[in-house]
Amino acid sequence: MTLFANPFIMGGDLLKNSSFSTYNAGVVEVRRRLNRGLYFQANYVYSKVLTDYSTGTNADQVRFQPYLDNARPGLEKGRAAFDITHAFKANFTYDAPIGTGHKLFSTPSKTLGLLVNGWQTASVFTWQSGSPFSILSQWPSFNRGGSRSARDTAIATLSHGQISNDLGVFVQPGGIVYGINPKLISPDGTGIPSQAQLSCTPAVTGGFCNPQPGQVGNLQLDAFNGPAYFDWDLSARKDFAVTEKLKLTFRTEAFNVLNHPVFFMGDQNINSQQFGQSTSTVSQARILQMSLQLKF
Repeated sequence: MTLFANPFIMGGDLLKNSSFSTYNAGVVEVRRRLNRGLYFQANYVYSKVLTDYSTGTNADQVRFQPYLDNARPGLEKGRAAFDITHAFKANFTYDAPIGTGHKLFSTPSKTLGLLVNGWQTASVFTWQSGSPFSILSQWPSFNRGGSRSARDTAIATLSHGQISNDLGVFVQPGGIVYGINPKLISPDGTGIPSQAQLSCTPAVTGGFCNPQPGQVGNLQLDAFNGPAYFDWDLSARKDFAVTEKLKLTFRTEAFNVLNHPVFFMGDQNINSQQFGQSTSTVSQARILQMSLQLKF
């Protein structure tokens, strides 16, 4: 039997259900049951999620995601978009040991009791690795453009470790924030030379290039971490016993109490003039709120 290319097909799609994902993790947890007014819980997770299917924008089970190269499906293998390497979380509640039944102000007057009885504090703390991101060229150097080249990575002249050392938060004059050290970005704002090169000769030392015809990028998909995520929420509550059956509760809460911004690694395409810029945050600004509840 002789096999030959169909001259009437400009391009063909192979539809099948063969994606994979793996998840491995180690978990350590410390917990204190409620005792003397204090409850405490903390855990740390070290994990890795690998897949060959993008879980970013427009990715679900009804959309078609083509391989960059059907003969090399391993090119798609990388970290999942939700892979978080390190995650530490803790929370506690604490009933303040003052007022009726406690050593401090154990028998307060009615007026003093309204001030010192029924105080409780609580907190939730989160610190974890930043979300994965890629350094892309999206250059149709091997396959057709559009979705087939959307995940084609760039050619890097530095190693993974060297690039990782130049990631972070870099605030420039005018308030522009970069997630990649601007020294690795070309003077025109992109990550590439000003004109095409037959070999990878970046415009700046340690910079990036587009793959040449027939090539794909040498960087792994979602190989790098964005800025670490940090959030700390606090609350305080005070119960007022109005009568035996009527209680008034005042509560104040602070979300992201330190007002710490966590920047989102925005444009990852080296051919964009906004390459490496962070124009939004994954965190919300500090929120303070108060509430008053009547319970009966």
